[in-house]
Amino acid sequence: MLEFLTAMIWVAPLGLLIHELGHVIPTILLGRGEAVLHLGTGSVLFRGDWGRFHLRVHRIFFLGGHTESSCNERYNRWQKGAVTLGGPSLNMLVFLFSFSLLQIEELHIFMLFNLYLAVFNLLPYSWKGKCSDGYHLFQILLNKQSEETP
Repeated sequence: MLEFLTAMIWVAPLGLLIHELGHVIPTILLGRGEAVLHLGTGSVLFRGDWGRFHLRVHRIFFLGGHTESSCNERYNRWQKGAVTLGGPSLNMLVFLFSFSLLQIEELHIFMLFNLYLAVFNLLPYSWKGKCSDGYHLFQILLNKQSEETP
């Protein structure tokens, strides 16, 4: 029970935050307008604004997240690919880093959750109108969304 509560209180939100930051970082580095990172669902509990980066932490902060970017220019397919792969890539980097610190037992759940996020988000699927990063990447590779902004 304690492990479940630990996962809900800090592992899931932190892993989701890392994933969404993986999308925000290339968006900002590409100079593509502003990025709004939403962590969770429900009413907003916390708002933070730092230049072109905006963070919104919602009441149910451990349940999902998404990133919005606003830009006047269109992404080319390589830029879209970089933004799309950013989330799973950052989760994988965190997994590999925490794997190197495996002797710390408290990191096991965190490490495995980041691996789960990296792998699961690369699977191409669409469910109830929400598409995975893998689905978006598949569409980019098929060149079906090369002219749209994410």
